[in-house]
Order: sequence, then C-alpha cells, then structure tokens
Amino acid sequence: MDFLTAPPCSPKRHVMFLKTHKTGSTTVQNVMLRYIDKANLTLAVPQEHRVTFVETKMFSPKYIRNYKAGKTYDVITHHLRFNPKEKDFPAFSSAKSLEDFLNNARKYHNARHPKNSRVKNPTWFDFGYNNRDNCSEQQYTTALREIE
Repeated sequence: MDFLTAPPCSPKRHVMFLKTHKTGSTTVQNVMLRYIDKANLTLAVPQEHRVTFVETKMFSPKYIRNYKAGKTYDVITHHLRFNPKEKDFPAFSSAKSLEDFLNNARKYHNARHPKNSRVKNPTWFDFGYNNRDNCSEQQYTTALREIE
C-alpha cells in the first residue's frame, strides 16, 4: 500500500504522549501542541508555575492544573512519570571534556544530587521504573510488554 492508495484516516482526538528526556520529544510536542490548538482539543497541563508534571512520583490526575473529578481531557503531552495503573544533568558540567566524563563517569556522577536521578537511563525512569536497578534481559522484556 502506498501513500496514494492508502485508505483515508480519521484524526485522533484522544492521545497520551509520554514526553521523554533527551529523545527529541520537544519537537514532537511542539507539533502536537499546534494540532491541539487548531483542533480545539482539551489539554491536561501541569500545576501553575510548572512546565512538567511531578516527575519524581508516578503520574496522578491530582498533578493536573484545576483538575476536578470527572473532568476529561483529550491530550496529555508533557514530561511525567508513566504510571501503568493510572534537563539538567549537573554531572556533565564538572568534567573537563566529554571524553574525560566518559572515561571517568563514576568520578563525576553524584547519585545523591537531586538532578542526577535521571543520568542513568532517563527514559526508563520516565516510564516509571527504577533506573538505578541493574535489570536482566528478562526483566526488561517483561517491563516492555507491560508498557505496550
């Protein structure tokens, strides 16, 4: 099937886009925000004075600005920590060069620093998993099935 013979599609009106760290998701989010505006869809946005939902805890509707029980939204497209039930990396700034950092990562990574919580596999953290765990291939496979 090619572009000319493909059956017509209908616009999606209910979308959950998980914006992940360091994956180009800001570009996709920008396109989606323009579509949301043009299609007059309802967007769930973070609490006032925040550009992300609470990222250290699993997502909950209580983190949506002006949320009321029973209120529905068409789209969510901000950083959040995925909950199947419901940018700044300081380590890099102290290294002399990227090569120095890569050769001595443990020297520069301070796990206690609050903004370093996502340095190791930030996307895994975004999907609600502990990115500090060393998972087996089977654990990753099980988690990927859960996400799908």
